[in-house]
Amino acid sequence: YPAEELPASRSIVTFARAPFRFPPKEDGCPNNVVCVGQALTVPEDTYCGLAVLGAAERCSEDAVTFVAATGDAIRVPLRLSDWWPGARGHFGNRLALRCSCRHYPRHVQADMTPALWVHRASFRPVRTRLAWLPDHPAMHVFALTLTRAVA
Repeated sequence: YPAEELPASRSIVTFARAPFRFPPKEDGCPNNVVCVGQALTVPEDTYCGLAVLGAAERCSEDAVTFVAATGDAIRVPLRLSDWWPGARGHFGNRLALRCSCRHYPRHVQADMTPALWVHRASFRPVRTRLAWLPDHPAMHVFALTLTRAVA
C-alpha cells in the first residue's frame, strides 16, 4: 500500500460507519498484524460488536475469540476479503479504500490496486478484557474497534 495514498498515521478515520485509529505508515513502523493467534488486551468493559479494518491474501474466514469474565469463550466470525486488484467485497465486507498501485521493496507495480476492507460482526454482550486473534496468517488486521454494549 503506498503510504502517500493512506490516511495520516495515528489519525482517527471512519470507514463503513466504524471509527479506527489508522496505524503508523512511516518506514520501519509496523502497520498491520498478521493473525497468528495473538492475545489482545482491551479495556475491561461489556462489548457487543467488532469492526475490523483489514484484508486477506485470499478471501479468508476464521474467528476472534473473546474470553468472558466468567471464563467462557465466545467465538466471533472474522471474514476478510482479498486485498488483490479487482477483488470484490465478500462476506458483506465494505470497501474502505483502494490504492492506485503496489509498492515493493525495489519497484512499484502500477497495475496492482490493493484494497482494505471493513468487516463488522455483532455478538451477544460479553464482559471481557481479553481477545485472541485467529491463527490464520493469510489475514492482516490494520485496526480493530469494539462496540460497547449499552446498559
